[in-house]
Parts: sequence; C-alpha cells; structure tokens
Amino acid sequence: MAVIQSNRAGDSGAEEKFIQIFCDLFGPEKGQYVYLQYPFLDIYGRHRTIDYAVMTKDGKIAFEIDGETWHDPSKISEYKYTDDLCKQNSMVHNGWKVFRWTDSQMNNPDLIKDELATFLGMSPRLFLIDDAMPTQNGKVFELREHQEEALENLARMRMNNETIALVQGKRYKCRECIRSDQKQKTDSSGL
Repeated sequence: MAVIQSNRAGDSGAEEKFIQIFCDLFGPEKGQYVYLQYPFLDIYGRHRTIDYAVMTKDGKIAFEIDGETWHDPSKISEYKYTDDLCKQNSMVHNGWKVFRWTDSQMNNPDLIKDELATFLGMSPRLFLIDDAMPTQNGKVFELREHQEEALENLARMRMNNETIALVQGKRYKCRECIRSDQKQKTDSSGL
C-alpha cells in the first residue's frame, strides 16, 4: 500500500523518520508512490518485505532501515546475519536497487536527504508499482435476486454491529440445531 503521509509509516521510529525525510525532500505528493512493507519472494520462495519501495523510470528501488538491535552483525546470530544477506541478494537478483541506512543515521536528516537526492535526483518521476495488486483473471457475472437480497441483509447486519456465522451442514437441520442451541442457552441462563 502506498504511503501518503508519515503517520502511515512503519512501527519503528526510524522508519517513520525516513518517510518524513522523503516527503520533506521530494514533497508530500510523492509519498503516494512509496510502498511500505512491500512484499516479494526471495530466491528460495520465502515471503519477505521491503521496508520502503518505489518505482522510477529506471526501475525498482528498495530502501531498508536497519535497526542495530536487529541487524548489527555483532549483536545478532550468524543465522540472522546470513538471512539478512540472503534477503538483500534476493532483492538484487529480482532487479531491485537497494539502499540501506541504520536507524541512527535517521537522526541526521540532511545526510539522508543528500543521499536520496544523489540516488533519485531532485525531482524523481515515481510511478505506481503495477504488480502491487494481483492480476485479475475472473469474469463479470450478474447476481441473482436472492443473492442481491442476501448481500443487502449482510450489509444491514454489519451496520447494526450484528455478528454473522456461517454453519456448514444440511440446510434445515442446521437451522434447527442453531435455534435449539440458542433456546437451550436462553433457558439455562434464565433469560
């Protein structure tokens, strides 16, 4: 999902600072082209996310903000360190340009702005990432009258904060079971 303002940024303060720095440099209107936690598959088919992703005329760009607690080689396990390398190598293999900063670097916004301007230019042309949404292969079909009525009833129930339960089983016996279960609960509670 695209980030419009910094208040839609990630969980870490450093990630929030990054999107604020990005929007300060390029303008808040460019924030709509920044994708937070953009999903991708690594070379082993594992699901991963990129902290921030943008698309330019030159291709896909990934921005990673690395907290020392989770990414400093002297503070993490060897497995975690090699896993971080696998993630970056997978991004590069999949055609991403990758730029990384530590969370402490976010405390120097002028440095980050200078580097962003170097990497993207002062007025980058950003685009929506086309593959952010899956391609739809379905067909359009008309709902029957009873289906339209069911959808209207569901919408009305949601507006009234009523819960909805779908029960698998035979058509009439399920209704009888639910009614009898409700009656038993009512009888046993004394209501």
